[in-house]
Amino acid sequence: MKNHVFIDAEIVLDMAIADRSGHKAALKLLDAIEKQSIRASICSTDLPSMQAELTRCMGKDDARVYLQALVDAFDVATVGEGVCRQALQIGDGPFSDAVLQVCAEQAAADYIVTSRTGAFKRSNIKTIDAARYLQSK
Repeated sequence: MKNHVFIDAEIVLDMAIADRSGHKAALKLLDAIEKQSIRASICSTDLPSMQAELTRCMGKDDARVYLQALVDAFDVATVGEGVCRQALQIGDGPFSDAVLQVCAEQAAADYIVTSRTGAFKRSNIKTIDAARYLQSK
């Protein structure tokens, strides 16, 4: 089994927000990450949008605590000029997806875990949703 996953913001939000449809599978994934049987990475550029949604759902203080826990538990890929230039070369789809794809490739992730498995068609890394990833374990 491959153990390094790059997780998009939607899956992270599924972990935190109980009324989201992917919450149950995302919690199981989070449990495996916390037990350190899976190495997980997130993209630093996703943190502001995650913070905004978490603040809306759980309040400012709890959102900040949750983000701190994420930064402690996950590897956080930074985005600099090189990543941006590579992402611009991808060309199709949202720039944020291209940035995540480049970060995942640079981190040599085994999978991109996302609810939008078709969003990373040009990636050499297989995309998979949380539930299917957990079934493959």
